[in-house]
Amino acid sequence: NIVPWPNEFFLRFPSFFFSACSIFLFYKLAKYLFDQKTALMSSFILSLSPFHIWYAQEARSYSLYVFEVLAVTYILLKALEEDRLKLWVSFIVLAVAGLYTNYFVLFLFVAQFCILISVRKYRKRIIRWLRSCAVVFFAFFPALIKLYQKTAFVKEGLWWINLKPTLQTIFISFKNFLVGYNASPNLFIPVALLLLLLTSSGFYYLFKERRDVLKILLSLGLVPILVAFLVSRAGIFIYLDRQLMAFSPFYYMILAFGVVRLPRRAHKVIVIVIYLFFVGLSLSNYYRDIMPSGFVYHVG
Repeated sequence: NIVPWPNEFFLRFPSFFFSACSIFLFYKLAKYLFDQKTALMSSFILSLSPFHIWYAQEARSYSLYVFEVLAVTYILLKALEEDRLKLWVSFIVLAVAGLYTNYFVLFLFVAQFCILISVRKYRKRIIRWLRSCAVVFFAFFPALIKLYQKTAFVKEGLWWINLKPTLQTIFISFKNFLVGYNASPNLFIPVALLLLLLTSSGFYYLFKERRDVLKILLSLGLVPILVAFLVSRAGIFIYLDRQLMAFSPFYYMILAFGVVRLPRRAHKVIVIVIYLFFVGLSLSNYYRDIMPSGFVYHVG
């Protein structure tokens, strides 16, 4: 009754559309921060992510949410560098749209603040950023009552999810970011080893060659997850992987840089083949509607 064509295709198409657009935008963002090779590898990981493919086919707003977070980040980084009015206005418009799409965009502002105080060259833009945020939150003011009601609903334990996250929960999140909900429990240890290898490689070379980029990616890819973790530990159970999915692309960049900077071509090929094998198994389960792991691995 909402759309002119009561057809499942038209209900799911917006999610597919914004998911596809996110891949292109992610490429632009990764190229802006790195180079073409890293941008292509980052886009490759995102495009094959079973986690993102899951929500690219659901008639919900998560793909739009991912697109908006990437767009806000890309525009903000350009605004911090170029300080043009057009970019700051675009940042405000996109940030407001993001907040009305998903409240978890609030955590993005915490990550942005961490970027501004940790990257020295951006500190001179803090006042400009604060003014822009003031406009954003003024535009978001009408939705604050609804946000308060939802927060109270969750805090009172009326929501069906009331699990306190643990450190294992954070590992599960990164596992889901890489191979999705449908991965077999038999893959958890191999996936953990792959994550450790690529994350270590990415961290090492970023710290060695691009420390400011490392600060940016850690702020965007880790801070929102930690904030959600701490809020949930305090009794407001909001920690859900699907609500944090918009921040997973920044982790993909670290992995992609880790692959690109591997010393030998053969090592890169082996890592990519292993990754494709894991992803293929997970996607095979997804399309056959098989969920082999327990509830704790796909909460929400």
